[in-house]
Amino acid sequence: MQSNDLLAALWDRLVLSLNAPLAMFLAPGQRLFLLYLATALVATALIYLAQPNRPANPLKGLVEFAFRREVWWHPSARLDYLYVPLNAVVMTFFFSGVLVTGPTVEAAVGGFLALLGQPTLGNGWPMAAAYTIGTVVAVDIAIFVTHWIGHRVPLFWEFHKIHHSARVLVPITVFRWHPVDALLAGLGIGILAAANDALFTWLAGTRPAALTIQGVNAITFIWLLLAYNLRHSQVWLSYPAWLSRWLMSPAMHQIHHSIERRHWDKNLGFVFSTWDRLAGTLYVPKAKESLTYGLDGIEEAEYDSIAALYFLPFRKIARQWLSRRGPAQG
Repeated sequence: MQSNDLLAALWDRLVLSLNAPLAMFLAPGQRLFLLYLATALVATALIYLAQPNRPANPLKGLVEFAFRREVWWHPSARLDYLYVPLNAVVMTFFFSGVLVTGPTVEAAVGGFLALLGQPTLGNGWPMAAAYTIGTVVAVDIAIFVTHWIGHRVPLFWEFHKIHHSARVLVPITVFRWHPVDALLAGLGIGILAAANDALFTWLAGTRPAALTIQGVNAITFIWLLLAYNLRHSQVWLSYPAWLSRWLMSPAMHQIHHSIERRHWDKNLGFVFSTWDRLAGTLYVPKAKESLTYGLDGIEEAEYDSIAALYFLPFRKIARQWLSRRGPAQG
C-alpha cells in the first residue's frame, strides 16, 4: 500500500512538473503570464510610435523594432528557450515543497508577538489593504536581500552568474537562474512573507484576506501588468528621475545586466528602488544608454550549454577551493 502511495505521489509530481513550462505562461501568478507579455508588447508599440523617422511601413517597422532577429535568435536567447522550460520541470519535480520555512517562521514570530498582548484592530478592508501592501514590501525586501547576497557573497555569485551570463535579454531570460540561486530567493521570500503573515494575523486577530486580482496580490498584478517584461528586453523604458528613486524601471534593470563596471551590482530591487537607495546601489540613468549584456565581456562565453548552466558553478567553486588549499605538503 505504501509503495502504491509513493508511486502515486511521484506520478502526481511528474505531471505537475511536466505542466510547469506551460504554467509559466498561463498562470496569473507567473511573470510570463500571457497578459503581462501582451501589455509589454503594447508598451513596445507605444515606444516605437514615439520614435522619430519611422519607416514608411509602420507595421513592418514595429515587428523589426520589437522582434529583432539578432536578439531573439541569438545563441544566448536560443539557450534560454531550451534551458528555462527544462529548469521549470527540474525545479518543480525535485524542489517544490522543499522550503517549508513558512509555518515554522510564522509560528515563531506569532508566538513572540503573542507575548505583547492582542491588539483589537479588527479585520476590515483597511487591514486587508495594509496586509496587501505589507506583503509586497516583505517580498520585495526579501528579493533585494537575497539578490544582494547573490552579488556580494562569492559562493552565491557563482550561481547567480547564470542569470547574468545572458548576452541578450528576452522576457524568458527572467527565469535563467540556477536552482541554488532560486532556492536562496525562495528561502528569503518564505521567511519574510511568513513573518509578515504572523504580524498581520496578530494585528487583526485572524489572517486578513489580501486584495487580489485573478488570485494574485493586487499590487503585484498591476506591477507585472505595467510592462514588467520589458526589464528583460532590448526596449528602453525609463521613468522620470524622481519616480526612479522609488520604483525600478525596466531600463534600470537592463543597466543591472550591463557589463560596464560602473553598472555592476547596481539596481538590485524588484518593485521598489528604495532599498537600493538606502544600500548605495541605486543607479538612475540620466538618458538612454547603449548597453552590452553579460558578465565581463569574456566569461559569459563559457555558459554556452545547458550542462554549463547547471554544472559550471560547481566546477568553478571546486577550482577556487582547491587553489586556496595550495599544493600538498610532502
